[in-house]
Amino acid sequence: MATTLRYLPGDQFNHLIDIPTALIVTSENSVFVRANLYDNRPSKPFRFGSNAASNTITADLNRTENGDLETGDLTNWTDNSVDTGVVAASTVSPHNGTYALSVNGGTSGTGSAYLIPTLSAGKTYTLEAKLIAPFSTGAIGCRVQNQKTQKFLTSTGGWSGSASDVFSHATTAWSSESITFDMESFGTVTRDNPRLLISFRTTENAAAYADDVVIYPDTDFISVHGHNINPLTVPLWGTAATSGGAWTDTTLTSNVVQPAFYAIRDTPVSARWQRLFFTNLNDSPDGAIYIGQLVFGQTKSLAKNQDYGWRLAWHRDQVRNVSPSGDAYVNPIGGASRRRLTMRFLHDSKAQRDEVQEEFYERSEHGGIPMVVVPSYDSATDVFNDPAVVFGRVGADIDFSRPSASLWQTSSVVVEESPFPIKV
Repeated sequence: MATTLRYLPGDQFNHLIDIPTALIVTSENSVFVRANLYDNRPSKPFRFGSNAASNTITADLNRTENGDLETGDLTNWTDNSVDTGVVAASTVSPHNGTYALSVNGGTSGTGSAYLIPTLSAGKTYTLEAKLIAPFSTGAIGCRVQNQKTQKFLTSTGGWSGSASDVFSHATTAWSSESITFDMESFGTVTRDNPRLLISFRTTENAAAYADDVVIYPDTDFISVHGHNINPLTVPLWGTAATSGGAWTDTTLTSNVVQPAFYAIRDTPVSARWQRLFFTNLNDSPDGAIYIGQLVFGQTKSLAKNQDYGWRLAWHRDQVRNVSPSGDAYVNPIGGASRRRLTMRFLHDSKAQRDEVQEEFYERSEHGGIPMVVVPSYDSATDVFNDPAVVFGRVGADIDFSRPSASLWQTSSVVVEESPFPIKV
């Protein structure tokens, strides 16, 4: 595989941001809490409550709320029924738990209800739902519409201006339906967080149920920034399809380096559940593990990489004072040394130039939102060994030039690494 630039952009560059369900941790320090893991501030860490073997951070990446109707009502759902149509949270025929969505068209109407989760432009997602039509009176269908472009998801994973069902079901046994698809690109939707309308409907004289509606992103990336994990500690990156299901773990042993480390899967995994699992104690005197920022994500690559080589400069925040006699007093500020990543691009087309502007600057609001960048990834050599991963913010300015009629140039794209925790 060729060496490539990989990056994670946008409001939801980290899958942990805005997930409805709180992270699950085996223990938690009362000051350094789990929400610190994804607050975009590595200087403010999470810390386990004790230095124990099998310490674990587990995330449910589902982005729907009340997709299983277990609130007992239509919280987060919108009733869109017509005429005699009716929808409700029903105990008659749940797939799991106590409730399911009952959708009934009545004698002369349409039963319909929808959810609207907020997703991320250009990412790959998997939508799952359980459907049943127990009375053999008609089918229940699912439609998905991008609220920004008004286009509908097709049953083959594309987008169309014509409305159609992604999947439908008309039999008396529960059916597990799913589709994996790409959200329309940032360039198409012109915003980073489009909303997706997911509706379930039946027509007149039809009654059916939907349950366990979930949508979650594919994952091919994990990184840890600002930590005290001992190199002898063995972390595992785990994935699971269901709650309580079997975990598939990847060992990250050789990748535990300072100040940050990462791993990339060449093939993204469609798995709702992700975890970071430590198989043994963190060696004393380091004490309980702390982590400034934990990222689960989905990497992107550009149509054309940056020019080689890129530069990674180390910088120590400090205050320097000089006494009247000329002696220098240096006072470090913050945690570990930070890095400054500098890249330059030479583009073969305006489209390549525009891509850098959109992906690195517009999606990050010119540094208002952080991003994660791996400047050179090669699965043959770098997957667990290259520490060049930067969690930081791009500069406020971007400089384009036109060195020739057929070339465009972007100079000095700089990503400043965010400050790390003071040892806690």
